[in-house]
Amino acid sequence: MPVVFVAVVLRVVPWFKPHVFTGVMEYDDGVYYAASRALLHGLVPYRDFTIVHPPLTTILLLPAAAIGVLVGDPAGMAAARVEVLLAECVNVWLVYRLTRAAVGNGEGQARRLAPYIGAVVYAVAPGAVTAGHTALLEPMTTLFALLAMVWLLREPLTRAGAVAGGACLAGALGVKLFAGVYVVVAAGWLLATARQRLPAAALGFAGGCAVVFGPVLALAGPTVVWRDVVATQLTRPADGGVSALARVRSLFGVGVIPTAVGVGLVAICLLVFIAVAVEARPRPAAQLWAWVAVAVLSAASFAGSPSYFDHYAGFFAAPFAISVGIASAAAAGFERLVRGAVATAVLALVAVTSIGAVRDDGRWQRSPALQAAARKIPPGACVYSDAVSLLIAADRFRVGDRRCPGWIDGRGQNLVWSVGHRHGNDFYPRGFLLDRRWQAQTLRQIEAAAYLLTRTDPRQTPEWNQQVGAYVASHFRKLWSDSGRIPAQLWVRTRT
Repeated sequence: MPVVFVAVVLRVVPWFKPHVFTGVMEYDDGVYYAASRALLHGLVPYRDFTIVHPPLTTILLLPAAAIGVLVGDPAGMAAARVEVLLAECVNVWLVYRLTRAAVGNGEGQARRLAPYIGAVVYAVAPGAVTAGHTALLEPMTTLFALLAMVWLLREPLTRAGAVAGGACLAGALGVKLFAGVYVVVAAGWLLATARQRLPAAALGFAGGCAVVFGPVLALAGPTVVWRDVVATQLTRPADGGVSALARVRSLFGVGVIPTAVGVGLVAICLLVFIAVAVEARPRPAAQLWAWVAVAVLSAASFAGSPSYFDHYAGFFAAPFAISVGIASAAAAGFERLVRGAVATAVLALVAVTSIGAVRDDGRWQRSPALQAAARKIPPGACVYSDAVSLLIAADRFRVGDRRCPGWIDGRGQNLVWSVGHRHGNDFYPRGFLLDRRWQAQTLRQIEAAAYLLTRTDPRQTPEWNQQVGAYVASHFRKLWSDSGRIPAQLWVRTRT
């Protein structure tokens, strides 16, 4: 399907910049890949290391982690990115299939075009493009959620289909808790249309949760898993100060253009959508309202959540795209209007995507050539880093042990240890500086390290207290530095 090709091109454009495909793109992707490497090494999530999301991604990235063990972590990270790209390709096809299933195969050009419209909107949606660049959670969550809806929206819904749909919902929740909105909407849909299948869906969901969460609950304990995965997310402090308006603009893919223009475009799209969905004949498919509910609940949760990043919009993109596709098919008597509106909307989305999600503003080109600098580090040396993605790109990642302790997610560890504390608007960096346990563990890791590979000057890292900074200044000297989307500095120990 040509739409899949478009989706692939938009997501891989940054990979062709120097040092990007096997290099540093995000903080979070390194955490997810390193967690899989640790699991492959025999460590248990939540018991032996901290991650603040459900465990399924750690399992899904095991093939990439195995490649990293065999041929080096830069290649492993590249493989993880290919895994996510493949998931995005399937997502485009699932959006097409779900839209086609909702509108049927009736007469009318708008009805025939509807599945392609939905697929194109998802393929070019800036949030989905941003989330599909590297190993982030939104594409995998969307994959399981859409598979669940493929089963649960079937008419008639069989018992086996309900079980399969419930299990896929558990898979989506096992990647990221965002998928809870799909669980709520799916339960409401079954209550309204196939109440007799609700127990079967619940059985599949419970079984899927047992498979995904059962091992870590048994090995790490339910209290620890609850604290790390659920309590940490429910009590996390405000992060980034992104306003609700900016978040909504990001969800609709207009975050890179002036506010007035963005609000105007969103308002026009909503008015066209409402007019088509309510006034057109025949009435839109009932499934439209299920997808609108998923989109609205997702947008509302993102607008009010304590933190927001642009790749979150990748989770919103699928229900929004399917809703647009179904609504366009409802206008069987308004093909000309729909073609014009859809063509304009798609062109606008493509323009915004090309400007916002893959624009060449230097953030990809200037990624540091870490592997060249890493030749200064002997293989197997103990290296401390405040971002494990740097160690992965440098091919100097090692699973932490007593001789060389290290966090997979230092920021996440601070969030976990902050559960139950009151958070102010100045949590970053104040929340780190007030956490004596976190500071002591950071100093212990640096004391064990022969090298430091950090995102900033380690003598002036805002999250470290004066004791940690003073220790670095007196025991290390800088070997190398470079700038990029995530800057890097390499320091070597001079005193024991």
